[in-house]
Amino acid sequence: MLRMMKSFLAHAVILVGIGIGGTASATEFMTEKELLSTIPGATLTGISNEDFETIWIQTYEHGDRSGTSSGFYGGSPYSSDWRVGRGLLCETWVTASGASDMG
Repeated sequence: MLRMMKSFLAHAVILVGIGIGGTASATEFMTEKELLSTIPGATLTGISNEDFETIWIQTYEHGDRSGTSSGFYGGSPYSSDWRVGRGLLCETWVTASGASDMG
């Protein structure tokens, strides 16, 4: 589960980077300001890099610097708490957590 969620988070970060008005790419990182203007209220979706088949979708509730999110990974529901701070997007799940350096 931890490996799956770390993989999911890594792909979510890439998709968020690509989705900012076409100015970011998978090789560029988002600033904390860009994260805070993108993550709250966003819905991300993608395909797992574990098997290149499993579809995931995650919706981040609106919040100032933190909030909750919910989603489905291969049809299985999950939820998490998210927060942005020190240039990082961090998420905590019931059984795993991960943080990505975004700046």
